[in-house]
Amino acid sequence: MRIVLKSSNKVGLLNLAQELGNIAYAYKNILLFWDGAGWHRGSVVQDFIKEDGKINVVYFPPYSPEENPQEHVWKAGRSAVTHNKFIPDIEKAAQDFIHYLNSASFPYKLLHLTERS
Repeated sequence: MRIVLKSSNKVGLLNLAQELGNIAYAYKNILLFWDGAGWHRGSVVQDFIKEDGKINVVYFPPYSPEENPQEHVWKAGRSAVTHNKFIPDIEKAAQDFIHYLNSASFPYKLLHLTERS
């Protein structure tokens, strides 16, 4: 099953949270790690999280992209696919980036926890 965030705003996030809760994890708790994006902290999303009762959130410290594994993935992808290159075809660049993300492995540390083998 694949659940996709269709838009990066509070409505898209709320739809994603509802899908996760209703379909993928209906009877399980969900732990989310979030940065300080406004749509993560908006009242609509926060109200949904409180009402749901199965979603817990850990926020990364403000202005700390080095703590967020997602930032490292984007940086590695940009370096491998688009850094310092002319991009004549954005669709091809997007496909190359998707291929890179699906084929690469990204070691990470999450809040000073390390990946287990």
